[in-house]
Amino acid sequence: MTAPSPPTLTFFDILGGRFTLAPEEFVGLLRSKTTQTYLVAVYVLLLATDSPAILGRIHILLVLAVWCVVMGTFLAAVWLTVSAMARLQRLTGARIWPGPLIVLSALTPAIIAGEGLFYLAAQEPLGLRIVPDVLFFWLIAEMFGLIYFRYVRAHVDLRGAVAEAIPLPAERSIVIGAEPVPLSRLRHIEAREHHMHVTLDGQTLTFRARLGDIVAQTGPQDGFQPHRSWWVASRSARALLHDGNRHVLELEDGTRVPVARSRLDDVRRHLGAGA
Repeated sequence: MTAPSPPTLTFFDILGGRFTLAPEEFVGLLRSKTTQTYLVAVYVLLLATDSPAILGRIHILLVLAVWCVVMGTFLAAVWLTVSAMARLQRLTGARIWPGPLIVLSALTPAIIAGEGLFYLAAQEPLGLRIVPDVLFFWLIAEMFGLIYFRYVRAHVDLRGAVAEAIPLPAERSIVIGAEPVPLSRLRHIEAREHHMHVTLDGQTLTFRARLGDIVAQTGPQDGFQPHRSWWVASRSARALLHDGNRHVLELEDGTRVPVARSRLDDVRRHLGAGA
């Protein structure tokens, strides 16, 4: 009997957006050339800006080593943090986790490792202060993470070498606000006036469009509307719950969607089909 795979976690970032991440997915992201290119760019920027002012205090090769250790420790700590949260979510149920908590949890051992290596090389403490130094590093890490999950991750192909070796059928997409969106990544859509808040498997985007035009491009097997302002992918629906005197549909990322009374039977039918 194989162990169940770790659950996918949903986080919110410092700007209020949401993204999802699972431990094994994080490893896959690190193996992609797109992510590695981004990490190299981050590494070069950290070297060039020299925010802790270590250039000139130790040999340049040791400076390169310090930043390698810092970034490696940070990424390893992110994986450990996400893995621990995934285990906790198994026990407590789905929830929206604070994304900055990942950064803070991973940044602490990274700073300790970097300062320790610097001390061994220079025989003097780096002299970092929580304010402003550590706070500045946290903001920098948040900025790089925000850029990655909002803009870079969408270009990462986790299929890797398999996609290159085996021709795959063209992926179905729908058009939202003149942009093609793969159905396989679509989780749910909320209509707010004339704007659509579209949640994919790794990010949330906003488009100016009409929900009716989007739904018309999908079929019953793709998803359904529990409420006139929502569309939910069939695979994202988890359970029908009571919230006071009304029904809500709980999704896999913890989102709760209102269910219109006139659509209760349709929701139950979709949940039954996916059971």
